[in-house]
Amino acid sequence: MRLPIAFPSVKTLFCFTCVTASAPALGHGWITSPPSRQDHCAEGRTAFDCGAIAYEPQSVEAPKGSMQCSGGSQFSVLDTVGPWPVTSVGDDATFTWQLTVAHRTQSWDYFVDGIGFLSVDDGHQIPALNVSHRLTGLPRGRHTILARWNIGDTGMAFYSCVDVQVGS
Repeated sequence: MRLPIAFPSVKTLFCFTCVTASAPALGHGWITSPPSRQDHCAEGRTAFDCGAIAYEPQSVEAPKGSMQCSGGSQFSVLDTVGPWPVTSVGDDATFTWQLTVAHRTQSWDYFVDGIGFLSVDDGHQIPALNVSHRLTGLPRGRHTILARWNIGDTGMAFYSCVDVQVGS
């Protein structure tokens, strides 16, 4: 009698493993400092209607590799040129992600006006809920910085754009 009872539990465990292994990324996050476009939307600091991103700034998830602020997701308002609020920063600035749920991380990539600037390999570790990276030697002037959080065990990434004025 024990075999029929043990067999269904192993079968159930196998099915659960299959389902959880193929689940989408559970992590969500966005840059809060300096404030990103979605952070400005969530805090009501734009002169226009941001749509749904105002209520879920952590949800800009799309396949890895995009160079769009929306990542190619349904939040295309983030791809518009503006008018986005611009934050003044120095030549060196710390960018802080707020994660609502952490997920294994492949890397954090930063692009200044579409050009690769910094990539931080996270070795597929699960990060803390607040993650900061220092960008040093930023070029002076007005720039859009695209940040990409590449999830380690899926083909997805989270995207966040920050509009900055470097220097005076």
